[in-house]
Amino acid sequence: AGTFQMGALSSERGVGFGEGPAHIVTVEKDFYLSVTEITQAQWEAITGKNIADQRDLADTSFQIYTVGKDVPIYYVSWNDAQDFISGLNALGQGTFRFPSEAEWEYACRAGSNSRFFFGDSLNCDDNCADCAENLLATNTRADYMWHCFTDGINGYTRGPKEVGSLLPNPFGLYDMHGNVWEYCQDWYHPTYSGAPTDGSAWEDPVSTQRIYRGGHSFAHADICRSAFRSAIDPSTRHTYAGVRIAMDAPE
Repeated sequence: AGTFQMGALSSERGVGFGEGPAHIVTVEKDFYLSVTEITQAQWEAITGKNIADQRDLADTSFQIYTVGKDVPIYYVSWNDAQDFISGLNALGQGTFRFPSEAEWEYACRAGSNSRFFFGDSLNCDDNCADCAENLLATNTRADYMWHCFTDGINGYTRGPKEVGSLLPNPFGLYDMHGNVWEYCQDWYHPTYSGAPTDGSAWEDPVSTQRIYRGGHSFAHADICRSAFRSAIDPSTRHTYAGVRIAMDAPE
């Protein structure tokens, strides 16, 4: 629980559509958020499906980029992720859910008010953002979050990387910027006008899309900012869409 400024000011570099108005939110209820994105091993343990199965559900012609027990699951729809959560809850070890969009941004910012939790710029020597902003023209390390645009640069290849490979934010959460998109409970609204200010999910549907956050490993850095928001049809299996789960803290 805590209070923070959600959204972006119009002056923020890379500000996108729908990130305003910036507004104060008080997350009233304590909650837990998974330290990492759900991995391929965790996904298969609950659903019985591996990354190849998920790819086939999306489109058998799509490429499988990275495979590994500690690599996040991807090619996951919002509905798929909801089914995973239901399966996890059936084990009786807790009641898990998606985070609200406000909870997600609160956790991502971790007390910061900058473009990223570690500041406003990227630095190649900073383990939290393995790219440099001033090399966009060369397409090498470029202005891309997590890893580079071009396959093979410094040994990296395209695709999500093992969770927890970079540094965590001050809340101890890994990969809140980049790697895979992370779903939220909220329906998409084009602006924050009328949004809840108590940290709860915006459940009043004015569209057919659900929110996802954080960008992904092949995205421009602007898309991986703390304030960037996007949305997707809940049945669509996006190449770089994964899941991070939340849970209410005991009162």
